[in-house]
Amino acid sequence: MELLKATKILQSNQLKVTDCRLDVLNIFINNNKAVSHADMENLINHDRVTLYRTINTFLDKDIIHRVPEGKGGGDKFALCVHPHVPASDDHKHNHEHVHFKCNICENTTCINDVHIPVISLPNGFILKEAFLLVNGTCDQCSVK
Repeated sequence: MELLKATKILQSNQLKVTDCRLDVLNIFINNNKAVSHADMENLINHDRVTLYRTINTFLDKDIIHRVPEGKGGGDKFALCVHPHVPASDDHKHNHEHVHFKCNICENTTCINDVHIPVISLPNGFILKEAFLLVNGTCDQCSVK
């Protein structure tokens, strides 16, 4: 099932189906959390450069988005809500939602229904992206 979904995502974004792309997509499809580059390296057997290029291609195509970890933690990446819908001038995925990092399990998840409020900047400033990382205890750890 995951292989079919991964293949559909690649084909709908006009990307060649390769082993590395399928493996990376399956990591995101099977995990409901953000994943770091290092985590991906440990989970699949592809060279660093190919993995780096795959991540950048997926970022460019809006299949995944960057999740800042803050406090020097580096970035993680998460699957977009509708990765099978190619981004275009008419349709751009909204990555400006809340990301939640659990202080116990250290997993980071997208909270897609909570959007970052509109930010008013002083004249002359141009907003490119806004990130909001919330820390606390996730629903899995709070019941333990």
